[in-house]
Amino acid sequence: MQDLLKINQEIIRENALLKQRIQELEKSEAVRKQGEEALRASELRYKAIFETTETVMLIVEEDMTISLANDRFESLTGYKREEVEGKKKWTEFVEKNDLEKMVIRHQLRRADPGLAAKSYEFRLVHRDGSLKNILLTVDIIPGSKRSVASLLDVTDRMQAEEKLRESERKYHELYDFLPIPIYEMDLEANIVSANRAVYETFGGTEADLKKGFKAWQILSPEEMDKAAQNIQRLLKGGPRRRTEYTLKRLDGSVFPAIIIFRAQSAGTVKLRESGALSLI
Repeated sequence: MQDLLKINQEIIRENALLKQRIQELEKSEAVRKQGEEALRASELRYKAIFETTETVMLIVEEDMTISLANDRFESLTGYKREEVEGKKKWTEFVEKNDLEKMVIRHQLRRADPGLAAKSYEFRLVHRDGSLKNILLTVDIIPGSKRSVASLLDVTDRMQAEEKLRESERKYHELYDFLPIPIYEMDLEANIVSANRAVYETFGGTEADLKKGFKAWQILSPEEMDKAAQNIQRLLKGGPRRRTEYTLKRLDGSVFPAIIIFRAQSAGTVKLRESGALSLI
């Protein structure tokens, strides 16, 4: 009888331990499921960002293979993502003169991420052979040798900048070869640029300008107060006026001129050898 009682107690104790273990397993399973759900939610958020961003996004493997690309990749390169993912390396899309430095950065990023540039420009080769200027932003995915890259097409911006530079070049050519002396001064009366005719009219060289040259140096001393008053009036919104001045060459000789002032933030002064000097 005592043996049966003892056996019964052992069974009850084992059942209690078994129930406790089952509860622990159920709790562990719930935690695991919560972790999996959180991971899936995180992956969905990441995928949504990856697919809907305004730029081209890539995941690049250590061997330079493109393992994942978003839909915008096709509009940038002319290749469908299924033609590229797991099949092509990013090196196939880089203009050859940019390739070597980009390969070095790829390798350096995996050896020491802090030493590799995270953002720079390169030229991308489209499927049709045309080139596009790309701003690349790239970094290593923590805990891996893979990298995530964002590609922004800046071709239009680069072309606009080039057109602006060309326009400025043409302007400066015209500015420099005009037969009338033209110089620009800032609000402190420092002459910041001058064309060839200025040097021919007043004497001096470009070296004098680089050393520092004031517009007041081409005015006779008795004209300085009048000029200062006229400039202050213009800066306060006053009307333009034709004013006669006596101007002075660097050799000390003087000549009369009519100055027509018009205020402008750049403080550009335009002088005509005929005697008309206008501030525009």
